Amino acid sequence: MKNNFSLIKLNFRSVMLFLILLIFISQISTIYFSVFSTTKMTYDSIFLGDFYANEVERYITTSNPDRAIGPPDGNFSRIFEDYQNGYITLDMGYHEEIIDNTGDDFKIIAREGGYRVRISNNLSTFPVDIGSGLGNQSFDLNSIGYESARYVIVEYKNGTFVDLDAIEAYYITEIETENDSPTIETIEDFWVWKNQSQIELLWIVYDENPWNYSIFVNNSLIKTEEWDGENISFTYEIQTSGNLIFSLNLYDLFGNYHIESVRIEIKEVDTPIPTKTNYVFTFTLTIYFFFVLYLKLNKIRRKIKKK
Repeated sequence: MKNNFSLIKLNFRSVMLFLILLIFISQISTIYFSVFSTTKMTYDSIFLGDFYANEVERYITTSNPDRAIGPPDGNFSRIFEDYQNGYITLDMGYHEEIIDNTGDDFKIIAREGGYRVRISNNLSTFPVDIGSGLGNQSFDLNSIGYESARYVIVEYKNGTFVDLDAIEAYYITEIETENDSPTIETIEDFWVWKNQSQIELLWIVYDENPWNYSIFVNNSLIKTEEWDGENISFTYEIQTSGNLIFSLNLYDLFGNYHIESVRIEIKEVDTPIPTKTNYVFTFTLTIYFFFVLYLKLNKIRRKIKKK
């Protein structure tokens, strides 16, 4: 009986240790869910000329990276130590770069451990170290000879972790607004056969301050993306005959927009469209017809000669 009780006690301990291990693993996976992720996150309320970060560009060993976007609100992104130290790269925004002015130019709003700050204007180049901080710390671009900075990298330096709330710029790029709408070259209405399977469209577009675009087919949104100023191409898979209206909605940085539409009629194929196979068949049939005619005429000619 004593041995059975010991065995039950041992099994109970094993079960408890297994449950504790599962809880520990689940907590670790929650904390490090974002390791090596590079998913972009965007502040929902981006206004031209705001003084805070708009997007998360990159991060390693950082939980809740999106909490560092926007103004300080007491919600923190947590950066942990890693083999190469955890970090987060934040984009202040296109046309919202931090600029150098009198005194310090931006502030890191954080708590807990120490951190290192680097800045850059191009993600393809190595960022420049501007200094280290602990808690809320201000920095001066002039200290490293920079006139502006679009990207700010906050990297773990020491302590248990770093809690990052926000990056606040004291001075940002001043933009002269304009009221000119983007330009779109008109595509004339046209028709296609249904069996063509695809419709290829290319809009020739232009604006000095591009922002984004949307494509609608019969008032239904099909595609929306950032616009980098390049011409816009679109491929549509034909599914049925009838009339389709393709509309391009183009927006610039200042909210100016231009909408251009093209009507495309998709026709059913009533009669066979000439193909290479049809041409070969027709050509062969024609030769055969003339060959038979030649034999008939030749036979008639011989009969006439015999008479």
